[in-house]
Amino acid sequence: MKKFLLLIICFLDIYADVCDGYHSKMLFLMDERIKSFTQKYENIGDDNLWHKAVNKCENSKEEQVKIPACLYVYKNFMKQPVENIKNVKIYDILIDIIETYTKERLRYKDTKDEAFYNYQLIMATKDIQTILKLLFEGKAIDDEQFNALNDFFNATISVHTLDYCPLIYDPTLNPSFIPSDEIKDPCLCYIQLSFVFKEKEYVKFAKLSEILCEKYKNAPSCISAGVAYKTGTGVRYSLKKAKEYFGLACDYGGQDGCDKFKELSR
Repeated sequence: MKKFLLLIICFLDIYADVCDGYHSKMLFLMDERIKSFTQKYENIGDDNLWHKAVNKCENSKEEQVKIPACLYVYKNFMKQPVENIKNVKIYDILIDIIETYTKERLRYKDTKDEAFYNYQLIMATKDIQTILKLLFEGKAIDDEQFNALNDFFNATISVHTLDYCPLIYDPTLNPSFIPSDEIKDPCLCYIQLSFVFKEKEYVKFAKLSEILCEKYKNAPSCISAGVAYKTGTGVRYSLKKAKEYFGLACDYGGQDGCDKFKELSR
């Protein structure tokens, strides 16, 4: 079981190809916003532009000025030398971005674009969790603060993905999922899988992985399904089925699937 847990955690962190469209759109919109800031300061040099962005982000009261500057800082933070970032309040900056993305999500609630704006909010939330972990490792916050904030952000991600997967699995019914086997959005359902797994709903996790693999050709989900069958977790143990799903993962571009298929072919 421990080996299964480690394998699944690893594969759930893999970037999902079912999110490619959303990710491209998110980066495009971010670049357009950043451009509205950088075009005002085209000739001041990269270093001066960085300091200008930090100043506008941390001090401007106008959202149309503040957020493009914050997004510039957010996108370029890891490219800066240490002296440029040591006093930058990146956690606070990400909170400001999340607040803006939350407003946008509410604006598009119950529209065809709601899922995308949920995705945009989720990605910013995942980034702030990374910053949070760094703050914890650097002893800037204690265990209690870290756990409370991390739980809050996990809840935020879960809430914004919950409705995109079938909610309940009951093998006595046909279809087996309630209210149906329909996945409303494969990208957000894939993100929700990590929470299904953490709640130890292994049967539901395995079956959703199968659907995401077979219907949406999502290689990481194929690997998750293969691992479930290989370890007999949530489904009947079957090396034949495990090999089948690893093969599909390979066919859909997942090298890990190819490697695991090869292992079972020896």
